[in-house]
Amino acid sequence: MKFNTIIILIFVVLSFIAGYLTGSFKPNVEDSNIVSNIQNSTLYVLILNSEGLPVNNLEVDLWHDTTTEGPPDVGVSYTNSSGIAVFSIPNEGYLIGFNLLNFPSNFEAVRETPVRVSENFTIATITLHNKI
Repeated sequence: MKFNTIIILIFVVLSFIAGYLTGSFKPNVEDSNIVSNIQNSTLYVLILNSEGLPVNNLEVDLWHDTTTEGPPDVGVSYTNSSGIAVFSIPNEGYLIGFNLLNFPSNFEAVRETPVRVSENFTIATITLHNKI
């Protein structure tokens, strides 16, 4: 792992912990199917380029892991300047993906990434590779 990547990961983890403890994270989730009495957890999706730097303003889509096609059935979020997209969702299995209609042309397309959200918060890191 490159030194820059290690520093960024340490910063991100500490930011997540501080945000979780202070309650300052405001998830961007649009899902009318989430029942208010279900205990939600937070999924942080960190998107890095091949140099280990954050990719900002990238649409990140989320599906239930049982969904086979169609638009995201859980929600859509955009990465911030630190490369982090945030979802507030129940503890279940999901697929992380991207909208290929607005996916940056300088990166190789990425298949859906499975993730299992557990209690409190889960961090998923996806590295995008430059096209050759």
